[in-house]
Amino acid sequence: MCNAFTALAAAAALAFTSAASVASTQVPAEVSAAIQAPKPVGQATFSWLFWDLFDGSLWSTDGRFAWDKPFALTLTYRTDFSAQELTDQTMSELDRLTNWSDDTLASFTGEVARCMADVRNGDRFTATGAIPDRVVLYQNGQQRCSLEKPGLRGQFFRIWLSDNSKFPAKSRQLTGRPE
Repeated sequence: MCNAFTALAAAAALAFTSAASVASTQVPAEVSAAIQAPKPVGQATFSWLFWDLFDGSLWSTDGRFAWDKPFALTLTYRTDFSAQELTDQTMSELDRLTNWSDDTLASFTGEVARCMADVRNGDRFTATGAIPDRVVLYQNGQQRCSLEKPGLRGQFFRIWLSDNSKFPAKSRQLTGRPE
């Protein structure tokens, strides 16, 4: 009986692992629309204390990350956040990671706020950076907005992909670099 239970548990674990692997490498339609023949670069689960906040997946044309090449980042939320919380956190990180003036941050806050929406467990936000000066945001496959500013791709994505992010080990995982 014990061996049967162990075999059943192992089979269930294998099935779950396989399903999770397939689901995590499925390319969202908005990524395919923005990047020609996207390939996964890396994945990471972002957590705070014992809460899983979101799963991140990074995509590029060749499966390698480079700041000067098109890429897309998908965040699948594991908890609920309000649009205001997402806006506040995004702007706080842009303030911390860029050298933008207070006036630039204030004017950009309104643009970011228009892009955000409440998220629930399972919702997906995707940001695409096909060109250096534009970031396009999607929620659950539907375009929310397009943000434009010189050099925005590199500045905006620092929040998740730079060594100065709040989660540098996760940033290295996403960008396919050794931890």
